[in-house]
Amino acid sequence: MSLFPQPVPIASAEASLARWILESYTGLSLRHAIHAAVVTTQHLNGIVTADTAIAQVRGLTVFDSIALASELSCWPLIANRKGHPGPNPAAIIYGCGL
Repeated sequence: MSLFPQPVPIASAEASLARWILESYTGLSLRHAIHAAVVTTQHLNGIVTADTAIAQVRGLTVFDSIALASELSCWPLIANRKGHPGPNPAAIIYGCGL
């Protein structure tokens, strides 16, 4: 796990905030709510995504992954959850500087 060497555990603070986010904003998935909660509770800079639904969460900075990838000269590699090529659009990994 070189990209995120220290994953953030989901604790009660994140779970409570994720629940509030789900109840407060329409069109968000549980995944969106958890990601937004982690970014907020851990005081992170923002979230990188091409999904515009999460941008409605007030106070959350959203970085467009497509724009960011083009700025960094990255290319998308679509992989499934096990890291093998596959059709899972939620698992787009960008290879930068390769």
